[in-house]
Amino acid sequence: MILKISKRLKQLRQDNGYSQDELAGKILVTRQAISKWERGDALPDTENLIALADVYGISIDELLGHTPTAKKEAQDGEDDVTSPSVSFNFEYTDGKEETGSSTDTTNSKSGARNITIRIFYDLPYPILATVIFLLAGFIWGAWDWSWIIFVTIPLYYSIVECIKTKQLSPFNYPVFVTCVYLFIGMRFGLWHPGWIVYVTIPLFDPIAAALDKKR
Repeated sequence: MILKISKRLKQLRQDNGYSQDELAGKILVTRQAISKWERGDALPDTENLIALADVYGISIDELLGHTPTAKKEAQDGEDDVTSPSVSFNFEYTDGKEETGSSTDTTNSKSGARNITIRIFYDLPYPILATVIFLLAGFIWGAWDWSWIIFVTIPLYYSIVECIKTKQLSPFNYPVFVTCVYLFIGMRFGLWHPGWIVYVTIPLFDPIAAALDKKR
């Protein structure tokens, strides 16, 4: 089943003329994730399935190569031959309507979250950082330390990735520590013992991995 889905995902990408890098950029994942899906080493989660379906302009059933309508018609035909039941069909229809309503609600929430992530991802943060730097320099004369804002650029995009994946591991902790060290050093002159913050870097990865696994 996994291999069938992986082949389907690869075929759809190729049919739409996307490279793995291009598709990864559209749904805000890494190229390695696309490669894993197409090899069958992993499967996309619900949010990524919705994003893929949006990119290709198809339903999730079509994305996965599933045809529930044909299956339902075949099943209904068997019911008519063996033991037709009006009450059974009525109950089945009600259940399907409730499931559809729940799915619509989930899709709506996931779609809104993806739009929010896309807004933050598309935000020209480097330009915003430049504006902040110039304002801090011209208004407060903070040319000597406000350049630290440029160091936060990779930190910003790592935070966006954390929000998207709901994981802590993508957070660029070494850059964060560097920002803290530079700020307290240049602003307050605490170069020593401020360097101690770097000691915490080796602790971040195992702690983040443990928290992500627990979640």
